[in-house]
Amino acid sequence: MNNFLLFYVLISNGVFWYNIFSGGIFINYNLKMFLSSGKALPQFIKKFNKPNLDKEYLDYINSSDIWTNDFKTSLPICTVYTHVHSFLDECEIKNGKAVDKDGKTRKVLFLGYDGMRADTAQKILEMKNAFDNRLESCSNTFGGINEVAKAGGIYLAYCGGYTDTLYQQSTDTSAGWNAQFTGKWGINSGVKENSDTKKLSAKTFVLEYAEKGLKTSINFDWTPLFSINLKSEINYVMSHKELSAKYIATDVKKSNDNTPFENFIAFDGQKGVGVSDTFARDCTLYRINEGDSVVVGIYDSIDGAGHASGFSKDNGKYFQAVLNCDSYTYQILREINKREKELNEKWLVILANDHGGKDRGHGGQSLEERTTFIATNIPFDNDLLGKSYNGKTDKDYGNRYD
Repeated sequence: MNNFLLFYVLISNGVFWYNIFSGGIFINYNLKMFLSSGKALPQFIKKFNKPNLDKEYLDYINSSDIWTNDFKTSLPICTVYTHVHSFLDECEIKNGKAVDKDGKTRKVLFLGYDGMRADTAQKILEMKNAFDNRLESCSNTFGGINEVAKAGGIYLAYCGGYTDTLYQQSTDTSAGWNAQFTGKWGINSGVKENSDTKKLSAKTFVLEYAEKGLKTSINFDWTPLFSINLKSEINYVMSHKELSAKYIATDVKKSNDNTPFENFIAFDGQKGVGVSDTFARDCTLYRINEGDSVVVGIYDSIDGAGHASGFSKDNGKYFQAVLNCDSYTYQILREINKREKELNEKWLVILANDHGGKDRGHGGQSLEERTTFIATNIPFDNDLLGKSYNGKTDKDYGNRYD
C-alpha cells in the first residue's frame, strides 16, 4: 500500500511506544519530537515513569571494574563543556590554530552515540569472542570506545538535570546534547525539551571557539537540532560571515529555492540523503581534513534501533547498531592518530551519549534513561567528579551548572 502510515500506541509500565512508518521506513525525528512535546498525552504517560533505581540495572553497572569512577561520583554531562575548555584554553590562538606551550596544535573531536545506554558500553568492553572466550572480541580490538578508554578513561555520567527540582530536564536528544555543548542545564540554556530553542547567550563551544578564530563544525542527521534547538545560534553565524563555524544537517539536501537557512545547514556537495551513520563518519572525516579545530559528529541509528525494537544491551538489533557506530569511531581514530604523528597535532577525543532508554522510549527520569557514559583519551580533573550522586541528584554539587 503506497504511503501507508501505521500509528502504534502502547502504554506498558508507564512507557510510551510510538512507531511511525512510512513505506516501511522508521521516521526517528518525528518520534523524538512527539515524545518530548508539551502535549497532554506524552506528558500524562511520562508522569508514570518516575525515578526508579532499578536494582538489576544498578547491580550490573556496579559489577564491573571498567569504569574510571563509580556510580556515586557520576559526572553531570555538562562537564564535557568544561573538559573542552580546559584543553583548549591553555593554548595561544594565532593564525587560526590553538598552539600549546610545546608547539603542538590542539584540536577536539567529539563523537556522540545518540540513545546508547551506559550498560552497552560496559558490555562492549567486557566482550569475549562468542566461540572462544579465551580470545578478545573484535569489538575490543577494533572498537573506538575501548581505544579511547585505554588512553584516558571511561566515566559514568548522568543526564536529565536534578530530578524534582527546577534543574530537571527531559532525558531526550536536544536536552542531552545542548547540556554538553553549553555546559548548562536546560533551565539556563533554554533547552529542556526537544521543542525548545537555545538561548543565544548560552553559546556552544562550537560557536565560542569560532569567535576566537578557529574553524569548528557539528554534523548530525536529525534536522531539529539545527532548525529548532540551535536556530538562533546558526542565524547569528549566518549574519557574521567572518565566523568559520559549520552546522551540517546531513539529512538535508541543497535546494534551488530561496531557503538560505536550509541551504546553510545542508551538507556541501551532497546529492541525496544517505545512511545516517556512514554519513556521520564521512562528514566527520571530511571536516577533520578541512582543518577544523573542533569537530562534532553524532550517530543516530542507535536511538532509532532502540525506538524500533527496544533499548537493551540484550536486544541484538540495538546492540548491533552500537557496534557498527563504534567501528566507525575506530576508523576515525586511525586518521586522528595519523595526524598526530605527521602534523604535530594533539587531539582531545570525547565519546559520549545524550541519554539512555527504557523499553522503546526515553525522556523520563528512570535510572536506565538518566545513566550515561563519557569516554575520553585525557582524564577528567578529579574536582569535576560528582560527590554524592544517588540517581536523582547530587546534593554536594548544588546548582553548579548555572
